[in-house]
Amino acid sequence: MRDILEKYEQRKLELFETLYFCEDWMTIPTLAKKLLCSERTVKQDITSLKESLPDEYLQTSHRGIRLFLPTHISIEMIYRSVLKESANFNLLESLFHDETKTLEEMADFLYTSPTTLIRAIKKINLALNDYSLQIQTNPCQLIGPEANIRSFYICYFMESYTHFEWPYPTIDQKVFDNFLILAAKFVHFQWNFSDFERVKHWIAVSLIRTQKGHYVEIKQNDLTKYIPDLSKFHFILKPLEKKMNISFRPQFIEQVFAVFLNNSYVFTYDQLIKESETDPELKKSVDLLSGLLDTLSKQVGIPIPNKEHLLLDLYNLTKMVSRPNNHIRKVTYILFDQKEFFVHSLEEDIPDFVRLAKKQINTYKKKMDLIFSKHSVDELVYTLIIHWENLFIELHKQRKKAKVLIISTYDLEHAQLIRDVIDIHYHDNVTSEIYLEPRLSLKQLKKMEYDVLITTTSFEPIQDKKIICIQNIPTEKNLREIKLAIDEVRKSGQLLRS
Repeated sequence: MRDILEKYEQRKLELFETLYFCEDWMTIPTLAKKLLCSERTVKQDITSLKESLPDEYLQTSHRGIRLFLPTHISIEMIYRSVLKESANFNLLESLFHDETKTLEEMADFLYTSPTTLIRAIKKINLALNDYSLQIQTNPCQLIGPEANIRSFYICYFMESYTHFEWPYPTIDQKVFDNFLILAAKFVHFQWNFSDFERVKHWIAVSLIRTQKGHYVEIKQNDLTKYIPDLSKFHFILKPLEKKMNISFRPQFIEQVFAVFLNNSYVFTYDQLIKESETDPELKKSVDLLSGLLDTLSKQVGIPIPNKEHLLLDLYNLTKMVSRPNNHIRKVTYILFDQKEFFVHSLEEDIPDFVRLAKKQINTYKKKMDLIFSKHSVDELVYTLIIHWENLFIELHKQRKKAKVLIISTYDLEHAQLIRDVIDIHYHDNVTSEIYLEPRLSLKQLKKMEYDVLITTTSFEPIQDKKIICIQNIPTEKNLREIKLAIDEVRKSGQLLRS
């Protein structure tokens, strides 16, 4: 979806990301090389970036430039600012709220010319072509498979607006929230914060699209019995029905909850097993996913105490993110692939498990003859790791402890103090030893078994040993260096079974 942005906007976003993920200063020549543009262009982009950020966020000096975001600011702020400043995405948002305007009326509304608008629509249509979506004119509307239009807008509003913003002016948020909470109670479903935030966008977008007369084909299944009888909530919904000129009749309700119905969403493990007894394809999927979990559990030597719950989550997710061969590509994100960002962090911390998980997911995909995008695979890896109870803790327990050797030229008590500090910070990750022999030589040090040497005096480099010199007690800088050294040792010592 980045192709919807203008060239300079894409470059500005890439500059933003480059600075965000680099913790050090970056020079103009380095940035120009990374962004494949001239130094003059980088300087112009930096000037533009400064205009959209508070002064303290973008710091410059003789060493270069760096982005310094306060701790209360998320990386998502970067993408929200780009989306809200983009004229092309503003056009797409306008189409969601009003699809009655002619080309000329839309140009007036967006304070641009019809010629400029036509050029923008051509660019947007090229980017949307992979998803079988297009903007038509007179009236200006986004057309294509309704399920993909809804997916696009769900992703867009989730990326463009914070929790504290409400992007649906025709829906009373308080009434809407109360309705969802009561509807969940009706089907004995317990909300948590993240699910509630996500489903609010799913339902709100579907509600508005249905209200405008855009329907998706509903696959009839047993889930229809979970659609609540909204007559019980008439006292809540009456103001919403009046304001939006809608009626919550059964067909309308099905459309609003289509994302669950059409993906064969299963609410309980018992229901999953029961339905698999009469559906060969579903049984095949369940058996393969169960085998996937058993294989991974055996490979890493870690049991799955909540296997039924995890299997249910994986099944529902595969239905949401997969597509059969030759089917239309799904919209899964706009600019910020949050799951890719998350999995990249996991690959740095638990690379072996991520590799094994992706291999098993690929096997499942082939046997089910499905297409998983990179994003889909990341979603599944994320779910495996996050929903597998105690997995992260157990994986870290498998790692060998780093052996730390302490040498102090001050006195023995000082060495003991250093050991106490290390024990306070890294107790579960290290075994520490104080050097007690009266004589010391490099030859002797090279033969000893340890990974990290912490010392108050200088030494020549020793192959395969990390040496960290400190003064007095370890400073914050020393502690960061010690942690990095310990983490490196532990990562190299993961004990995954073949």
